[in-house]
Amino acid sequence: MTAGWILSVIAIATCNFVSVDGDNEAGAFTGMGLYWFESRFSQCFFLDFDGVGGNVPYWVGTKMNAARITSALSSFWAFCVMWLMWMGVCCGCFHGNCMRKTTGVMSMGICALMGGIFAVFSSSSCSWGCSMAAGAYCAVFSMLSYFICGVICCCIPHSKHDNDDIAQAPPPTSASIAPVGDDTVSVEKTDAPLVAATVGDEKV
Repeated sequence: MTAGWILSVIAIATCNFVSVDGDNEAGAFTGMGLYWFESRFSQCFFLDFDGVGGNVPYWVGTKMNAARITSALSSFWAFCVMWLMWMGVCCGCFHGNCMRKTTGVMSMGICALMGGIFAVFSSSSCSWGCSMAAGAYCAVFSMLSYFICGVICCCIPHSKHDNDDIAQAPPPTSASIAPVGDDTVSVEKTDAPLVAATVGDEKV
């Protein structure tokens, strides 16, 4: 989960999520991320001043915004689940079966949510053609990490610590002592409370 979250942050923050296959309006950038462009000199910038009209679909396009929203939600929930898992491991409360199943299902959901970042490829900003770059590969490995985490949490075998209720010890038993003769006694195991008995001149 930790590796997936780190990779997702890189995928979201990079300006080299996709590479531009065709020539853009002014040839000012060769790649772009979710929030900025990459120049021919591998420098990141927010606005393409050479082709101002190309900034509009980039910032207000439905597919681009869908990619931004889904990836941001995925990264946020991954951060929350990551800290939940680390705290569970440190305090020893992650061994519960219910806790593991819940974390596994959430990891699968985060994986699916992270897949929304690839809506970039169908956006109008990629109408001239885009190919996967470093950021896109980070997103793929991030999804793979979330998926593996979910499978491990959901399929891990049960252990003796999975029971939430602590097994209760059987109630203590007592022995009743009754005189039989002058020198012998009979001991019978019962569930009755302990009582005092007198054998001869001795109290037991």
